[in-house]
Amino acid sequence: MAIPTILATPNVVLRSETGSGKTLAYLVPLIEYLSDYSLNTKKIHREESGTMAIIFSPTRELAVQIDMELRKLLKLFYYMVCTTIMGGESPQREKARLRKGCVILICTPGRLLYHLQSTASLKLDNLKYLIFDEADRMLDLGFEREMNQCLDLIKSKCPKSKFMPNEPAIENMTDQDKKLKKQKFLSRELRINFVSATMNAQVEALGSRLMHDYAKVGFSMKASGYEGDAKETDEVEDMVASIPKQI
Repeated sequence: MAIPTILATPNVVLRSETGSGKTLAYLVPLIEYLSDYSLNTKKIHREESGTMAIIFSPTRELAVQIDMELRKLLKLFYYMVCTTIMGGESPQREKARLRKGCVILICTPGRLLYHLQSTASLKLDNLKYLIFDEADRMLDLGFEREMNQCLDLIKSKCPKSKFMPNEPAIENMTDQDKKLKKQKFLSRELRINFVSATMNAQVEALGSRLMHDYAKVGFSMKASGYEGDAKETDEVEDMVASIPKQI
């Protein structure tokens, strides 16, 4: 039930344990979205379009797994070039790949931060999609600071029109409004998938910075203590598919 919800909803919080098939649950909607965009909005070219989707991973091992699954799915979509940047690899080789252009970027937070700070060829003008896989583990490993720095730099490299729509003019803002504007990453143009096995205070803080309205798949936000603006409607309930005893 996750794939239809992700296809239909810009922002989704997905509860999923490791090994549950969550990677396909967000990769299939991502490819569908980019394919539709290329066919009906503007044809995607790796050099001209730049990076249109970023997938965050807490570890090298998970980044490699995501890359392997994605490449299998992209065999028929030659224009959706993907690449992976992560600690332990040569930054210079990564820079060379980024200069050629990539549509889908898989990364660990620390290495993305390095390239956001030092690689001018990382083009984010057409960024459409952000996916945070194992967000709880990412924060448990101590990447909260790097994640927030990455979000600040991504926001600075994207067109300002993507963020904080319908807000008051800067001259009419209070000091508190200006502080919140700087801290928030809210966007109605970017699609965000937030994958986590649990919802603790750190994960809640990151999620509230990223999303205002969202659908939830897999667990009750109230039960988990998350008090964001989840869509509590009949259409968006806890969508956990049970496996039959016999097939």
